[in-house]
Amino acid sequence: MTKLKEKEQTILIADDELLVREVLSEMLTAHGYVVDAVSNGLEAYEQYKKNSDYTLIISDMIMPVMSGLDLLKKLREEGSDIPVIILSGSYDVSAAVEAIKSGASDYVLKGQDAEEAVIISIQKALEKQQILRSNKRLVEDLAEKSKQLETFNNVLKITVDKLTKVGASLMSERSLAKLLDMIVRESRDVTNADGGTLYVLEDDLLHFKISQNRSLNIFLGGIDGGPAMFPPLALNENYVSAYAAMKKEIVNIPDVYKSDQFDFTGPKRFDESAGYNTKSMLVLPMIDRQGVVIGVLQLINSIDPDTTEIVEFNESLIAIAQALACQAAVCIENAKSYETIQKKNIAFGRFVPNQFLNFLGKVEVEHVNLGDATEQELSVLFSDIRQFTSISEKLTPEENFRFLNEYLRYIGPVITGNGGFIDKYIGDAIMALFPGIHAGVADDAVIAAIGMRRRLSEYNEERKKSGQASIDIGIGINTGTMTLGTIGFETRMDSTVIGDTVNLASRIEGITKKYGIPIVISEFTIRELRGPGKFHIREIDIVRVKGKEEPITVYEIFDADPEGVKEAKIKNLKAYNEGLSLYRAHRWEDSLKVFSGLDKLLPADDVVRLYSERCRNFIEAPPERSDDLVVRL
Repeated sequence: MTKLKEKEQTILIADDELLVREVLSEMLTAHGYVVDAVSNGLEAYEQYKKNSDYTLIISDMIMPVMSGLDLLKKLREEGSDIPVIILSGSYDVSAAVEAIKSGASDYVLKGQDAEEAVIISIQKALEKQQILRSNKRLVEDLAEKSKQLETFNNVLKITVDKLTKVGASLMSERSLAKLLDMIVRESRDVTNADGGTLYVLEDDLLHFKISQNRSLNIFLGGIDGGPAMFPPLALNENYVSAYAAMKKEIVNIPDVYKSDQFDFTGPKRFDESAGYNTKSMLVLPMIDRQGVVIGVLQLINSIDPDTTEIVEFNESLIAIAQALACQAAVCIENAKSYETIQKKNIAFGRFVPNQFLNFLGKVEVEHVNLGDATEQELSVLFSDIRQFTSISEKLTPEENFRFLNEYLRYIGPVITGNGGFIDKYIGDAIMALFPGIHAGVADDAVIAAIGMRRRLSEYNEERKKSGQASIDIGIGINTGTMTLGTIGFETRMDSTVIGDTVNLASRIEGITKKYGIPIVISEFTIRELRGPGKFHIREIDIVRVKGKEEPITVYEIFDADPEGVKEAKIKNLKAYNEGLSLYRAHRWEDSLKVFSGLDKLLPADDVVRLYSERCRNFIEAPPERSDDLVVRL
């Protein structure tokens, strides 16, 4: 696991359970953190007031004297922005929302895998904080650079119209490779130079980047040119380009062959091999706003437009070339800053998906504000690795992360490839959203679920080759309206999705374990399918999930079942539906006959066996109400 360790980092733990404090302290110490631990929120508050150098606080939700939530609110009221992770022994949506709204970095459940969740939460908080701060500095710096560049362009517009046009072209180019190529081309054009070479100064060496020669039709480096294979040039004053960089001086040579000021062995050797005649040469250091040389522009053979003779670079051309070189240095600096910001945005996109920004109507992450929210009709998919706790107990922390990353490398692209995006990783679980950009809101999610199961089979084959046991996953899908937005506070925000649709999807994923089937979808997802005939669907049950009064019907998607199992389900689907209808009509004995027959044809079908058992129970003790057929989960 990557650790952000610019300096020693100290974490303060507040929990009224000694065992929890000891376990967390031992775990965090093993990860290189310095740990202090106290038994309640008041002690944590007093300890923090004594030592404001704490990196992060981990606090239990419910404690005597002062709760974790009260500690969090008190810290925020006093203006502290220290990241605070809230621990809780039970999952309470309202408590979690209140904690996050109050400024908590995360809300983590205690349990067997709580240690892993805490480490992930710490890492995520620190990495996001680092990226946000770094990105903000880069954006501010780029804004300042653009402002200064705009001022410089205004001066150029007054002096040289042609240079203004060139400058605008350079400023609009964000690709560094294209920009370097453009600098040499435009510099040759404004100075009537036959050739041009550009070096970039890095690590005290002039690295060859671009070389162009119109009469010889040579174009090396850049976007369209051949590869630049020349070695870097040492900073030796005997070489004219190195001299210009070291002295920050413009060098104008009327005739290379008549000059003894520099070592021109290289150009002369080139002339001999290429049949060329290098005569006039203009070498300009490219200096940025801070006075730092970032490269050298070398122009060769100024051509008189009237006589086509090679002439010395005159003063007016030198002034234009000098202005262009300075502007080019600023543009190169901007292009590098832009590339850095793009890399930062890509890194940030791993935490907040670009699709999430699009839903909020934002183009760049710096435009996102706390509290931005929108309501959307989406499908939400939850998946979970079966028996993950048992699997993880046998692995080291590093092996656990390697296992999860290998698994996600197989599963993740299936989600994005079908128009979805992963909103959250919750331990071994995945929460993904589908806006319906391909086949439809519901169809994309179902197709992705089927693809995930098939990729899982491929992954299990690879695991078997290395002597590892196969794994299984459950997938639940629901479709409806949900709210996407940002929560947190100024220095710690996160994207999230809330609403009954999301909560129900999570419950539906849990149904897969009870019924022994891999993919379960809700009746709301069924309704939104544009092509239900494309899938193999089987009604499973009518259930009432925790927190919901209205019962819902859930269905199985069995397209990804092993071929033999799938064919058997298809072949016996009519009989299955008949048995289900008899069951709903309270004809228990008739329903039992059907399901008993199916039990022989589908011996591994937990759903068939479940209905057989229910029918036997209802024959012995019939339900008093029709509502008793609704299964409470």
